[in-house]
Amino acid sequence: YEDAIANLEVLRGRGDASRNALQLLGNVHLREDNHFLALEAYETSLRIHGFEGMDQSLRPLEFLVSRGLFPEAERYLATLEAVLPVDLEDDAEIQLSVAKAGLKLEQGDGKAAIFALEPIVKSSPLNGEALLLLAEAFRRGKAFPEAEFYLQRALSVPDKKHEVLVAL
Repeated sequence: YEDAIANLEVLRGRGDASRNALQLLGNVHLREDNHFLALEAYETSLRIHGFEGMDQSLRPLEFLVSRGLFPEAERYLATLEAVLPVDLEDDAEIQLSVAKAGLKLEQGDGKAAIFALEPIVKSSPLNGEALLLLAEAFRRGKAFPEAEFYLQRALSVPDKKHEVLVAL
């Protein structure tokens, strides 16, 4: 990993690092518990290469949140929002809102997550990720009937069925 970091840092220092190289650099730094350097690589990727799609842009956020690095995740999210195009598609807006709600939930603010997710589920009733997060927010708040209700709804989303069955 040290050699990979060194080589990728050389590319970054010369200004020759591609989006994938910078994301890989961030991932390797994160694996080595260099959180600040990982965040710096992820942000550099956004600043230099801009926005290329919500799936790819949200991946570093997911990595940071999964490690419990909430301040870093919020900073990355702010950088991402600064480079987003003005005419962002509706699906991308929803993905971003779901990611923000997921961050709030992981930070322990279930009420804020529910407040953000309920309108999404109302307008996109088959958004599996939103349904799962909403169910998890209710579960953490010990509102088990509501959690089960949203999980039962999520059963109709084919790509989330396995996760829903485990959650149930």
